[in-house]
Amino acid sequence: MTSSPVQIATCTNITLDQILESAVVLSWKDLLPGTRTSLVHVEYRLEAGGSLEFLKVWSSITSGHQYLVSEWNPSAAANHVSFSNDFYSKDLAQMLQSIIQHQAVFFKDLTLHRDGLVQIHPPTEEDQRTAEACMAEAFHWFVALRQDRRHYRE
Repeated sequence: MTSSPVQIATCTNITLDQILESAVVLSWKDLLPGTRTSLVHVEYRLEAGGSLEFLKVWSSITSGHQYLVSEWNPSAAANHVSFSNDFYSKDLAQMLQSIIQHQAVFFKDLTLHRDGLVQIHPPTEEDQRTAEACMAEAFHWFVALRQDRRHYRE
């Protein structure tokens, strides 16, 4: 017997903030090679129903100056993660697309119209290991959810 998507969604205790941070940490070297970024911000807003309204990633190279790294907006024609200001990471794009596609899996603070901001400092080796474990757990749930949905279509 398989679980329903609602049951799967409650099985993980990874928050949206944690999985977004993990995606940035795992793509840090690819995304920001040689850049002296002191801080990355992931900004997002939840719609009234709890779904993502938008998602933006910012890099702060010097205090008080931020550069748009990437963004996603469901109302955009392509509905995919786009990059700006010569930043690019294939891995980050793929991770963010998976997170966006399966956003219901992550526990969210159900305060509606919530503006979220995740601040990420240059990661340590421990941060890298934690991010790897978090992403591995999340992808386990993505696969389980995909298999569950396939069961309901058959």
